[in-house]
Amino acid sequence: MLAEPRCSRVPLSSPKVAAEEAAVAAEIIGTLLPPGTKVRYDGLVDGRPEFGIVIHCWLDEDHSFYDCHVAFYGDALPEGAPKEKPYVLRYASTSLVVLD
Repeated sequence: MLAEPRCSRVPLSSPKVAAEEAAVAAEIIGTLLPPGTKVRYDGLVDGRPEFGIVIHCWLDEDHSFYDCHVAFYGDALPEGAPKEKPYVLRYASTSLVVLD
């Protein structure tokens, strides 16, 4: 009969600890935002927000966070077809506020 292998057992995290670790990781790397997500950026120098829609989001492995291309429309999202062409900017998902 073979002897049972001996190995050290590493305790697994509790669900609460795992959830806390996931929350910290999400805060650091952000969230993968799907295309079409309506967002607001509040970091303008003049203090006004700008509104946009996510075009594409990906994990930037060099910096360990999610980067997004966002089509911005300025002071408000258009209702229906936009009258003007949006401008596309790149932001980390952590700097964007997701709207309903």
